[in-house]
Amino acid sequence: MNLSPDDINNLFLRSNNFGLENNVTPANHSHLFNFSEEHFAKILQGFWSSGKDRNLSSQAEAALITIYTFLIIGGLITNFLVCFVVARRKQMHTARNLYIVNLTVSDISLCLICMPFTLVMILRRQWTLGPVLCKLVSFLQATNIMVSVGTITVIALDRYFTICKKKSNKLTNSKQNVIFSITCLWFLSSVVAMPLLFYQIVEPVVIDQCVMYEVCIEQWPSHNYRVLYASLVLIIMALLPPLVVGTVHAKIARFLNIHAKTQKNPRRAQKELDRNQKTTYLLCVILINILFNKKDIS
Repeated sequence: MNLSPDDINNLFLRSNNFGLENNVTPANHSHLFNFSEEHFAKILQGFWSSGKDRNLSSQAEAALITIYTFLIIGGLITNFLVCFVVARRKQMHTARNLYIVNLTVSDISLCLICMPFTLVMILRRQWTLGPVLCKLVSFLQATNIMVSVGTITVIALDRYFTICKKKSNKLTNSKQNVIFSITCLWFLSSVVAMPLLFYQIVEPVVIDQCVMYEVCIEQWPSHNYRVLYASLVLIIMALLPPLVVGTVHAKIARFLNIHAKTQKNPRRAQKELDRNQKTTYLLCVILINILFNKKDIS
């Protein structure tokens, strides 16, 4: 990495500011920074030329970039196709399919906004994109993941009310209620992710009393706050959704089994059972994919 004179000067000034912020007085300032800007430039050039700004080897970098590229392109194509099909087919312009559109919007924003920046954070030790993006990327990623998980959970609940509680189906499946549910999902997810806007910061890394580079990390007031927030996110994202989805579809399966015994057409009843099993499997696969293939926000 070749540093321009401006880059060297900025880092040199940050090193001096770091000393001042840590109560370095003029009397001992020369002890900490008793080198010229040229000497400082040599230290930096030696650091970057040695490849210490990389977290992975060149081969691992190439493999990871390839994987992320396929994931991003594949995710964009798949989700845009879903939106295209829903938009083109009038019979799919239903209130319930707004949940599907919401899920695709969340996935598209993850592919476009979060995954490229996450790749940069994995590949490089230093963060060069500024404090605003440092905060926004983590916040948007957390929000989108929680919206995706929440949407899967709401879809499962919607299926339960549609199949098992047919009298309340019209009420829960109205367009106004679906839009209200989606709005609440985004609002609550944003509220839960809000702490990242305050505690995700750009922190300088100091080596030999020099600010060598900056990293984007979480900096909580105390370890207890971090553990509390991580526990909250774990419950909201990893424990409650699978529990709700599993319980709801177990009740749906039980309802269909009882209903099948009273059906005059056993073939139709079996088709309903098979369709429920396939839908349950699909929702569980999507939920597991969201939980285990996205960045750990906590």
